[in-house]
Amino acid sequence: MGHNINYLIFFDSLSLFHLLQGRRKKAQDIASKNVTPYLMYRSGYHKLKESLLNEKEQSRQGIASEIDTGISEPPSPPTRHQKWKMARMKRSGTYSSEQSRIVSEKNVSYFYLLLHLF
Repeated sequence: MGHNINYLIFFDSLSLFHLLQGRRKKAQDIASKNVTPYLMYRSGYHKLKESLLNEKEQSRQGIASEIDTGISEPPSPPTRHQKWKMARMKRSGTYSSEQSRIVSEKNVSYFYLLLHLF
């Protein structure tokens, strides 16, 4: 009886392994077709938003120390196109792909066009 249980456990784990391998292969195929790769891995957009807000706050503190206004408002959150752009940039400041650069430039020009219309 113990032999049958071990066989079933082995068979279930083997079928689970093949199922996961199929899903992994499908995800790899989808990722290989992506023309604007995402470079943030586990940190995600939440961590990026925090780091952008921290950078804004530090630059404001540097300016505020020169002016000394006393009251400071929190920095405005980054826009969607800023987060998208930063998620696809390498640490060196270059884009992950040429297509990412083109899309980013279109997003920025569209955003500034909307600002001037309203």
